[in-house]
Amino acid sequence: MSDSRTRRPAKPASKAKTSLAQLAELRRTGAKRVHNFELKEEDAVYDEVQEQDYAKLVQDRREEAGQMPIKSSSTKALQATYQNC
Repeated sequence: MSDSRTRRPAKPASKAKTSLAQLAELRRTGAKRVHNFELKEEDAVYDEVQEQDYAKLVQDRREEAGQMPIKSSSTKALQATYQNC
């Protein structure tokens, strides 16, 4: 049964060995990895808009949907909880 199956070749551990070698070199020299760290600047996740532009965007979305958002049962449960406080 094992004769019909072929074994996959072992993956080289070169990445791990390289990382360990780098850490050993840093330990030997007393350097820190933090000195080599570079922070990448990310693009903005969202657009900043003025209050009037945002109100128009919301109005357009409501008109596109054709109705106001419907409250879910979880929202009703939260309202009931806050009314009891």
